[in-house]
Amino acid sequence: MTTDGRLGSLVRPRAGAGGALFMVAAALAAAFSLGVATSFADGLLSFPADRGQAAVAEDLVAFHRAGEMALDGEGAAAYDPGAFRAGLAERQKGLLWLNPPHAFFIMAPIAALPYGAAKAVWLVLNIAATAGVLAIAGLRSRAFLALAVLSPAMLVSTMLLQLGGFIALGLAAALVLAPRRPILAGVILAFLTMKPQYGLMAPLFLIATGQWRAIISAVAATALLVAASVALFGAESWLAFFESLKTVHGPFSRQVMEGTATFAQTAAKFGASEAARAAAQGVGVALCAAAVWSAARRLPRSKAMSLTLLLSLAAAPSAWIYDWPLVIAALAFLAARPNWPVPVQAAAGLLWLAPLVPTFWDGLLAGVAPALALYAAATATAAWVFSERQRAA
Repeated sequence: MTTDGRLGSLVRPRAGAGGALFMVAAALAAAFSLGVATSFADGLLSFPADRGQAAVAEDLVAFHRAGEMALDGEGAAAYDPGAFRAGLAERQKGLLWLNPPHAFFIMAPIAALPYGAAKAVWLVLNIAATAGVLAIAGLRSRAFLALAVLSPAMLVSTMLLQLGGFIALGLAAALVLAPRRPILAGVILAFLTMKPQYGLMAPLFLIATGQWRAIISAVAATALLVAASVALFGAESWLAFFESLKTVHGPFSRQVMEGTATFAQTAAKFGASEAARAAAQGVGVALCAAAVWSAARRLPRSKAMSLTLLLSLAAAPSAWIYDWPLVIAALAFLAARPNWPVPVQAAAGLLWLAPLVPTFWDGLLAGVAPALALYAAATATAAWVFSERQRAA
């Protein structure tokens, strides 16, 4: 095959990756994302040794600072916004440390590196995580891989240096490994409790499919991680974390923020009261749970895992557009199917594009677009896979 042929195979829509309509939408998104990345290349490819010189939007700064405090024996102080921000540049003072203390096991090695080196490692691993998700899903489409790496999800996650790619890889791996490698699946889930908001649906899926060994392994491994964090970082770090749930997490979560995609935040953007927001979140999570339970019990495993990953994002009490790599993972499990129905392709295409909207536009519609696209895609996907199951019965 010529070089031109190889390039053409990457950009031409291929039915084996969901369908032509979806692939065209993803290709347009890739072109736009590549243009944005090029225009911001100076910041993306800047690797300063001092994190104070990092771009304002890089959340890796917060992770690096938290790891530094843990290494200095100040893990508990990381949950004090004043103490935490004392080690940050003035323009980075909006950052907070919100993860539980066993996350220090990941952040401390990061802080042991100069910031620029940590950023380089983070970027490489984030791209590798995306490739890993597709491999775990059994998707061998080079076109899908290219479009995933150049997707809006990866653009936002890369610009902010967030954890979305790793969360997606971990959840996908745990669900796939649970029947054959339950202990390993449980260990992976234990590490994912460092970002616990995305773990609501995975245990339900495992219970519904009878993967009790994976569940027991997850509980045991989490207990070991917590015990180890107490031994290394002190019980006071956990006390400070639980206190921060009231003093920091609570006020932070009640703010109406761009880039969020939870049921509560969507209701808030429409002007709902706090009680109505809580009700919306509760009803939304219940609907997601019912769908995951039914999918796990009735659908082929790959389709059930796809819906579980999608609804893990929808049901999360804290979900942002930088966590959209979960969408890549969910769609990868469906993409082995030669062609999705046109409504599913359209909904998936809009969902793929969704992180761009609040990133580059303002207003109510821009603020709620990612969440509405997520709900539409989840509904279209569920309607399709359940109707297929009913016709086959």
